[in-house]
Amino acid sequence: MKHHFQVENLTIIKAEDEDDLANEVISRRGGVGQLSNEDINYYFDFKKYGHDLILGGDFTKLPHGDYVGL
Repeated sequence: MKHHFQVENLTIIKAEDEDDLANEVISRRGGVGQLSNEDINYYFDFKKYGHDLILGGDFTKLPHGDYVGL
């Protein structure tokens, strides 16, 4: 018995690895601005980004705990 399948709206993406795949999908969907807040909160490392903002000189921590942008 032969089976016949018809597939429509199939997306094929050539990617080197999972990182490349994710970058391509996000790009095709209009960039990271199109991600939901839930996805951003789950996948984005806010602590590392905040650390790099301070390390890069964009912000400085004040003695009472607030941060000031330079």
